[in-house]
Amino acid sequence: MRLLYCGPGKGDISRFNSAEQLVCYCGLSPTVSQSADSIYYGKLNRFCNKFLKYILVPRAQNMGRSKLDNLMVQTYWRVLIRGKDHAKIAVARQLVRVIFSMLKTKTHRDSSKITSRRVPRAASVA
Repeated sequence: MRLLYCGPGKGDISRFNSAEQLVCYCGLSPTVSQSADSIYYGKLNRFCNKFLKYILVPRAQNMGRSKLDNLMVQTYWRVLIRGKDHAKIAVARQLVRVIFSMLKTKTHRDSSKITSRRVPRAASVA
């Protein structure tokens, strides 16, 4: 699949080993400054594919504000309630991970995997 096109022969998803590499490529990962024991997470990475970032962030915001009850909406409100304005970025990261898994496994979107809630396992009786 040639969804990510950024030049001749560079659009194949197999060049990303993990979803986190694709998240960084899309510009949705923060910059990190480390010194000894302190770690500072700064602004979003500016060396990225600006087109993908431009497409993903508004789409993630729309998904987060939708009336459906799914994991994307839950992530959006969980981060927004914390008082941070990073909710749309968190949903965009989650969306990129879903897209990555779809492209790697060459499957279509299965809404049951996205909309299903995580149910805690029942305690086993011994």
